[in-house]
Amino acid sequence: CQTAEKKGVFCFGQASDNSHFAPKAHLTAIIDDWSPYYIERVEALRNGSWKSQNVWLGLKDRAVYLSSFNKKVPRSVRSLVRRTERGIIRGNIHPFTGEIKNQQGKVLYKKGEVISDKDLSGMGFYVEGVIGKIPK
Repeated sequence: CQTAEKKGVFCFGQASDNSHFAPKAHLTAIIDDWSPYYIERVEALRNGSWKSQNVWLGLKDRAVYLSSFNKKVPRSVRSLVRRTERGIIRGNIHPFTGEIKNQQGKVLYKKGEVISDKDLSGMGFYVEGVIGKIPK
């Protein structure tokens, strides 16, 4: 974000609010807050109820959320983002919905097909337009 600020371009923070590093460039950030989950897991360990499990947390659980918006983000855009967040939380909007193609242009998920959490957690391909190879 500091580089974006120096170059005079906008940016988005990742994992934490970076607005104090780049007050002019930083538009918002994805905040990762797994602290309630970690506290729950430590308590489970302490009371003997801990079990290995798969966990898939997100907006609904507030494990992920957006920081405040920069004042430069238009009100209409902020409203659209907040409506979209609510739709994702309610399950009306699925961000990972096809049509999705791999790098070779093969359709992996048809138009309207919602990608399962299992597939998302084990995604072993790059999508069309991404340059590079997945490390072996």
